[in-house]
Amino acid sequence: MSDLLYIFIASLIFNSILFKLYISISQKYKIYDIPTSLNSHILPTPTGSGIIILISIIFTMLTMNLLNFHDINSYLPNKYYLFFFCIVCLGIMSFIDDLKSIPPPIRLIIQFTIIFFALPLLEVNDIFFSNIVKLNLITTLYIWVYLINIINFTDGSDGFLATNSLSFFMGTVAFTIITNNINIIFYISLSFIPILLSYLYFNKPQAKIFMGDSGSIIIGFSIAFIFFNLIKLGYWDVALGLLSYTILDCSLTIFNKIRKGHLPWARLFDYYFLIPIMKDKNNQKKVFLLNLVCNSIILFITIFQIFLDLKILFILSFTVSLIFVNIYKRV
Repeated sequence: MSDLLYIFIASLIFNSILFKLYISISQKYKIYDIPTSLNSHILPTPTGSGIIILISIIFTMLTMNLLNFHDINSYLPNKYYLFFFCIVCLGIMSFIDDLKSIPPPIRLIIQFTIIFFALPLLEVNDIFFSNIVKLNLITTLYIWVYLINIINFTDGSDGFLATNSLSFFMGTVAFTIITNNINIIFYISLSFIPILLSYLYFNKPQAKIFMGDSGSIIIGFSIAFIFFNLIKLGYWDVALGLLSYTILDCSLTIFNKIRKGHLPWARLFDYYFLIPIMKDKNNQKKVFLLNLVCNSIILFITIFQIFLDLKILFILSFTVSLIFVNIYKRV
C-alpha cells in the first residue's frame, strides 16, 4: 500500500510540473484555443496539453511494467503493446488536430482503423453474442469508436471531462478492490487518477489550460477499454452506471442533431451541460459544481451496487443523470 502512495504522490507532483511547464511552452508558441461566440471560455487559453497526459500515462504504465510492480506483468492483456501503440497513434493524430483541424470524416476513418488494430487486446468472441465472432468484432469496434467520441464531446466546459473521467477511474479502482479482482484495468485507472487530479487543478473554472482532443481521445480510448473489460467480467451494470451521464446526455443530443438534419459531429454546442454556459459564460463554476455533485452521487450508487451485487441499481445512476440533464436545462 505504501508503494501505491509513493507512486501516487510522485505522479501528482511530476504532472503538476509538466502541466505548468506546458502552459509556458504553449504561451511561447501561441498554442491557444481562441474563443468564439459559441465557445464556453472567454480568453485565449493554452490547448493541446493532452500530449502531457499521453506522455505521463505511457511513462507510468511502462515504469510499472519494467519494475513488475505488484506482479503487474501477470495481469497484462494479450498483445498489451497494442494499448500503447494505439494511444500513441490516437494521441499524435489528435494533437495534430488540436494544432490544425483535421476534417471529422478523416478523423473518424483514422479512429476506426486504429481501433480495429486494438481489438486483439480484448477476447471479443463472446463479449456480446455467444460464439458469433464477426458480429462481436463489428459491435465492439462501433461501440468503442462511439464511446471515444461521446467522451470527447463532453470536453466543452471547464473541468467537466476531467471530473467525469476521475469518477469513472475511481469507480473502477473501487470495483477491483471490492470484488478482489485486481487486473490491468486497476493499473490503468490508478495511473490516470493522479494525472487527472493535477490537470484538474489547472482546468477547473476558470481554466488555465485545455487538454484538447489529444487528451480526451486517449482518455476515451482507455475508458472504453475498461468498459469492455467490465462487461467481460459480467459487470455490465457497473460499466453502464459509471458512464451513465455521458451516454445519456450525448446520445440524446446526437439523436436531436440527426432529427434536425445535422451531422452527429456538428459543433452546435447543444449538449445539455452546455446550455447554462451558452446562456451566460459566467455559469462555468455552477456547471462544474453541479457535475461534481452528479458524479459523486453516481460513484456512491455504483460502489453501493457493487457491495450488494444488485445490478438493477444501475438504473438509479441513469435516473440521477436524467435529473441533472433537466437541471442543466433549467439553470
